[in-house]
Amino acid sequence: MNGIVFAVQSKTEYILMVPMLLMTYWIHILNTWGKSLFTIFMAKWRKQMNKLELIDILRDEADITKAEAARVANVFFETMADALARGDRVELRGLCSFYVKKYKAYTGRNPKTGKKVKIKQKKMPYFKCGKELKERVDYQ
Repeated sequence: MNGIVFAVQSKTEYILMVPMLLMTYWIHILNTWGKSLFTIFMAKWRKQMNKLELIDILRDEADITKAEAARVANVFFETMADALARGDRVELRGLCSFYVKKYKAYTGRNPKTGKKVKIKQKKMPYFKCGKELKERVDYQ
């Protein structure tokens, strides 16, 4: 952003100038750092990360194509989902574990009508946070 000077005369001009400054700053980041760091920064700024952003980071860190990174991510998630569908436990040491919790059938109540309703037994995937992840989230 070298050489950019904004002359502001009033508070109104300043308020109108802020979005332009932010846009100029984001364009500067995009041109300087490239798409991958911009994607990582935006993911952290938004406080969430989606699968495409994960694929972009995997592509950059492993120095592979986007198609290969997408394939790795899909194989990982599909294998995990298949294992859970079989009732297996998936454990990623230090990060988390996934397992299937079985719930027995029970009699519930419809909140609208108040009538008793039979709820069938079901299996649900369950996530349990690992010790290292708990500590990392809690202390950073």
